[in-house]
Amino acid sequence: MSRVLRTIKLNKKNKATTLIEMIVVMTIFSVIGVAIATSFMSGMRVWGRVNDRDFKHNFILLEIEDIARAVRQKLEIPDVYCFGTVREFSFLTVKRDRILRQTYLFDADNQKLLFTEEALADILAKQETSLDLAREIFKATDLTFQYFLYDLEKKQYVWADAWKSDENVLAGVQIKLKFKNDEIKKTIFLQKI
Repeated sequence: MSRVLRTIKLNKKNKATTLIEMIVVMTIFSVIGVAIATSFMSGMRVWGRVNDRDFKHNFILLEIEDIARAVRQKLEIPDVYCFGTVREFSFLTVKRDRILRQTYLFDADNQKLLFTEEALADILAKQETSLDLAREIFKATDLTFQYFLYDLEKKQYVWADAWKSDENVLAGVQIKLKFKNDEIKKTIFLQKI
């Protein structure tokens, strides 16, 4: 009988030890779980930022390709004045079945590229388009246009900061965009002159 009592007493000790061990193990697993969850959440935040950056970058690249497509369809109509400066570019283009003057203006104060388009009929009727109707395409810290021109007097191609449709023949446009940590440069050449 004393042997049975001793066995029961040992089992009671083991149960108490098991409970303490269980509490220690649960505490260790909790600490490990919190560390894993914290690093996982941190990784998810970094992945989200990178993914968001890639989305914005790809969106801007698509918008620049849209501008490039319009520039490649540029038209020359003698009575319609088109021009380009470092911050603004205005030209005639074909969109669907209409002839439009598209104007891209970089607003340096608000750091955004604005876009307007006017129908050829409105231009010929001398109706002014307000920049208040301009839509924002995207934000950037800086944007510049540069023009590849064929100088009719010198009979050579030159890069310039300004272009006027009545003075030079436009052969290409370079768009330089700057962001916080990135820079995009797109050169668009037109068909042979």
